[in-house]
Amino acid sequence: MKLHDAMCAVLLGLALGSMSIESCADDWANYAGDVGDKFGRGLANASLGWVEMVKGVGIAASHDGPAFIPFGFVKGLGHTLGRTLSGAFDVVTFPIPTAPLSDPAYVWDRFDQETQYGYFEAAKRRSSK
Repeated sequence: MKLHDAMCAVLLGLALGSMSIESCADDWANYAGDVGDKFGRGLANASLGWVEMVKGVGIAASHDGPAFIPFGFVKGLGHTLGRTLSGAFDVVTFPIPTAPLSDPAYVWDRFDQETQYGYFEAAKRRSSK
């Protein structure tokens, strides 16, 4: 009977071990995807932050009229700095998965909407995936 109990214990251990290995594999896949997304988002935002100048001019011209183009350019310069720095931050800290610092997450998402900064819930975020 002791051999039977030992075999049951070994089989139970193997069954539980395989479930935790699958769970770890799923967690690892999620982690790898999250840090990969963050690194890619960081590279895109750090290298394309200058597009915020164009975006600022376009938003000012379409919403407020051509007289506000200089104001849009100045706002665009500020957003260029913000997006470039948030992209650099994402590149440096990519091993720590976090939500995007900017909304929209990429400069080309919702090009007619002004960029906002801070941590945003995933439900409120709409990315271009």
